[in-house]
Amino acid sequence: MLNQLSRLLRLRFVRDLATLQIGQIFSMGCGMLTSILYARFLGLEGYGLYAVVLALTGMIGPFTNLGQQQTTLTFFAEAYGRKDAAGMRSVLRYYICAAAIASAFLILIMPLLPVIAQHLYGSARIGKLAMIVFLSTILDTPLIFFCMALQILRRMKTLTIFENTQTSFQLCLSTVLLVSGWGVVGILASSAIASLTFSTIALLLYPKVARAEGLPSIASTLRGGRVRELLGFGKNGFWIAIDKNLGNLYPNFFLFIFSTVAPAPVLGLVRVGFKLAGLPTSLGLSSISRLTSSIIPTLAGKGMDLLRKNIRRLFGHAVLLHTSISVAAAVAIPVLLPLLYGKAFGVAMYPFFIMLTLNLLLPLHAVITPLLRTFSKTRIAATLSLLAITAGSAFFFLSPATITPLHRLYIALALYHAINALIALPVLGILRKERSLILPTGR
Repeated sequence: MLNQLSRLLRLRFVRDLATLQIGQIFSMGCGMLTSILYARFLGLEGYGLYAVVLALTGMIGPFTNLGQQQTTLTFFAEAYGRKDAAGMRSVLRYYICAAAIASAFLILIMPLLPVIAQHLYGSARIGKLAMIVFLSTILDTPLIFFCMALQILRRMKTLTIFENTQTSFQLCLSTVLLVSGWGVVGILASSAIASLTFSTIALLLYPKVARAEGLPSIASTLRGGRVRELLGFGKNGFWIAIDKNLGNLYPNFFLFIFSTVAPAPVLGLVRVGFKLAGLPTSLGLSSISRLTSSIIPTLAGKGMDLLRKNIRRLFGHAVLLHTSISVAAAVAIPVLLPLLYGKAFGVAMYPFFIMLTLNLLLPLHAVITPLLRTFSKTRIAATLSLLAITAGSAFFFLSPATITPLHRLYIALALYHAINALIALPVLGILRKERSLILPTGR
């Protein structure tokens, strides 16, 4: 066993994964503590209000995403794998332009949020709170790229420390504001302040990292460039955005439509169950997804034979880790839930088990999604996601009235997962046929 462990630790992927896992455990602990504090300080009604705000922003926010984050991560990693300085500048230039456009969209939408919330929920206050969430999204732009750069460079220790410092900062700040009686406003304000603080730090640190690793500076990126290159990345970003936005609708879209027919306290209970069911994904699968998002494009840049050789191994690691953590969660959460959140939240155990079971299919997407982005085939995933969302929502609204809204929600989610799992079939065909990587810019 020790010899096997030693051989595994020699693999850089395993070492990087272990580093991310340590950080993810800390982050997950902060997330659990945050969730418990929110539930305790806000109570069932206040937590329900918080859940409604997140449901609204989760429904509207994804449509302002142009796919810049995923496109940049994919093709910046590929260019870095080839040591192509010009290619990296092109990708970074695209990210800056796309992020500026997305931020402009958010700024235009923000004044409309109180009107939308008044129409949907009869409360303009929900829309005003949602404006703070969108402000945090805009402020996150520099921070997101800096973290992507660290991930591509595989500086996992630095990335882990940086992200967890931000998490700790926000946790401490939100706790202070909650104790001071700020309620939901304090929670959302702490997120915006943390985004501003750490984006500023990221802008100060990036030049040093860029010089040390041969990455393009922001100043050199802003000079020159061709529209054709931006359009090339934009075309891929368009399909990635559709796929990502549709993916982001899960489970937010279903929580949103459920929020239109269910009381806020019930929505809060369901959200707690969904959050707890997402712990195995946060603990294990999210780290693998982050690594595959940069590793798969880098491997593809070095040759298809090397990529095919590693795909099965990556998928095996994802399935084993995610399933093991899910089983452990199924045993521990039902005992801990009422103790940590209070007896009033004990009913959240039922949506927890439903979502935990459905999430067992997620390791498939952790490997497939970066593959589709790398080979500019994201439209396949986007089409299936659209079909899954349509089928799930159609069932929710058109099913017989004898089925309760909560059971309609569960069945709609099951339909969504089943349809999305079909993505495995075309991906197998792509791996058999592809002989080389075709870049979006035509280089």
